[in-house]
Amino acid sequence: MLFRNCLKVVFPVMVLVALVFYVEKSPVSAVDVAQDAQGSLMQQKLTQAQLLLESLALEDYESMAEHAKAIHRISIEADWAGIPNKDYSRYGDKLREAAAKAEEAAMEENLDSVAWHYMQVVVTCVECHKAVRGQSPAEVAMLMP
Repeated sequence: MLFRNCLKVVFPVMVLVALVFYVEKSPVSAVDVAQDAQGSLMQQKLTQAQLLLESLALEDYESMAEHAKAIHRISIEADWAGIPNKDYSRYGDKLREAAAKAEEAAMEENLDSVAWHYMQVVVTCVECHKAVRGQSPAEVAMLMP
């Protein structure tokens, strides 16, 4: 009998607490998910660029080619994961071209050429971030062609 009385009080309270937590949780929008994915891919590109610089300093051509190829691959993934933006797409093309040329130069064991194309990767990243910095997701979406 005591158990039933407790259950009559505890169960409604548990339901009420669950509803409060459910209502307070804001829904995750598609833009939030895209931004999280984009941020992760940006971090991966940064990591690969740092590793490419390290391999340049060590004159490790195999590693240079590997990291340049990874930058290229991640950039393709980032294009698909992000909010369409003509500026971002244009810089993505420049980044992929520089990364592909760095990979090719690494396979040819041309240190100066890899270094030059690495610098192009870095400059492209800086230019892209300057172009899209401070834009809200709605503003970025309006930049679509």
